[in-house]
Amino acid sequence: MTFMVTSGHDGTRGSVATWHVAENGTPLLSSNRSHDARALHLATAGDQVYACLVDDTVVAWDVDPSGSLGRPRAATLPGLPCHSAVVGRHLFVSLYQAGEIAVLDRWTLREARRIRLPGAERGASRPHQALPAPDGTTALVVDAGTDSILALDTANDLEPVAVTHVDTGTAPRNGVFADETRVFVTGEASSSIIEFRYLPEQRTLEPQRTRASSWRAGARPAAITAGLAAVYQTNRATGTIRGLPLHDPDACWDLPVGAGAMSASVARVNGQEFLWAAAKDRGIVTVHPLSDGAPTPPALARLAIPGASAVAALDHEPRSGTEVLEHAV
Repeated sequence: MTFMVTSGHDGTRGSVATWHVAENGTPLLSSNRSHDARALHLATAGDQVYACLVDDTVVAWDVDPSGSLGRPRAATLPGLPCHSAVVGRHLFVSLYQAGEIAVLDRWTLREARRIRLPGAERGASRPHQALPAPDGTTALVVDAGTDSILALDTANDLEPVAVTHVDTGTAPRNGVFADETRVFVTGEASSSIIEFRYLPEQRTLEPQRTRASSWRAGARPAAITAGLAAVYQTNRATGTIRGLPLHDPDACWDLPVGAGAMSASVARVNGQEFLWAAAKDRGIVTVHPLSDGAPTPPALARLAIPGASAVAALDHEPRSGTEVLEHAV
């Protein structure tokens, strides 16, 4: 069963909601929970939802088969947790101001390890994301402060094993794997999207081309996500999502979704894809059917969510018996 998760903030309280996606793509509200602060990022895995909040808190909820959110679990992580990613049994949390990655047990949220990035000693590192590689051996830490992408060995000791440098002034913010080797990374300061080829043996990224260079200076690219046929990049300044078809390196299109376009994610139901987009300043989440990666107007739905800041797909998978026992310990 496919669910989507959204977050918002009405000025005093934050909220996280789950939505069941019907076969025709229509969203149906399943559950809604409030919390104290605005969510910067949502992550999902199996039957879990994780939110990074602006009050230095990471919150996790179990999701039952109906989509209802259970009681929250929380961990306090000073240093502005801005992004989280599930890597095996761990949750990697990027601490933007601290220049560190906090490695938590994904079930209990107990901290297992703290990784201080090379530029943190001089206050330069600004990790914005830990991106798991499809081969399960590596997490790529996108560091906007040092214009670099650091590879951590997730199969063994979580030690740094390689680094890829990008042009000075790029400020890489977020990345996504479109397939096993194609990686797209946002350059926040350069207003660009860089396509790389991931080299698993070296655990480095080889630049292929720069895309979306037609963006004007001052564009504010935010989250990036991938579907089966395209990559989608939100732009806070223009209120649009830029689509980059995977089969055509020269093509792109822009979809207006509303001021403050912060986040996008793709829901898949019976082979059909639907693009969800959160526009914070407009206070809406829109749902767009996709055909060969491109939206087919009009929008299927517009959800009124004040301060809509994040959206994430959740393909609900009950945990195994082993995982249930681990969670109970």
